[in-house]
Amino acid sequence: RSRGFGFITFVSTSTVERVLSISSHILDGKKVDPKPATPKSKSKENKTKKIFVGGVSQETSAEEVKKYFSQFGGVEEAVMLMDQQTKRHRGFGFVTFTIEETVDKVCDIHFHTIKSKKVECKKAQPKEAVIAANTAALIGKRVILSNLGVLPSLGLSGAALNTSAAQQQQLVSVPFLQAALQQQIAAA
Repeated sequence: RSRGFGFITFVSTSTVERVLSISSHILDGKKVDPKPATPKSKSKENKTKKIFVGGVSQETSAEEVKKYFSQFGGVEEAVMLMDQQTKRHRGFGFVTFTIEETVDKVCDIHFHTIKSKKVECKKAQPKEAVIAANTAALIGKRVILSNLGVLPSLGLSGAALNTSAAQQQQLVSVPFLQAALQQQIAAA
């Protein structure tokens, strides 16, 4: 069942720019409004006071991690995730700062050195976001096509295919939408 929008992944950003430069797109008689999709990692909602720290040596304690990151701003806590069997930390953990701006300062550097070991720092993400990002694995740029209601006119009509409107929605696929947009770009 269609929710009235879709995503298209393009190989190059120049194609996205060309799609967005055309003020109006018509697919199967309906006006669609393409917009650049903003990855969740770039959204303003991605404010956090917590970072992920990976690659920490076994000899480094949570207290030493906390002390290192305190040079960038106030640290509420540093937690190293423990292996229940070995009772040693697993080489990664999380640091929570008192203010969000400190996270940006730390992550701008990305790789830090703690006790002669290079560690990686990233903004902490909720578990659901990490799972979603791993399954999505999108390549290139995406474009939201809002107001998609029926199968675009690509030489395939519902009557010719003997399909209902619901079945037509299932037939709408990325290659069909990409072809339709490419035709409109070429015509413009």
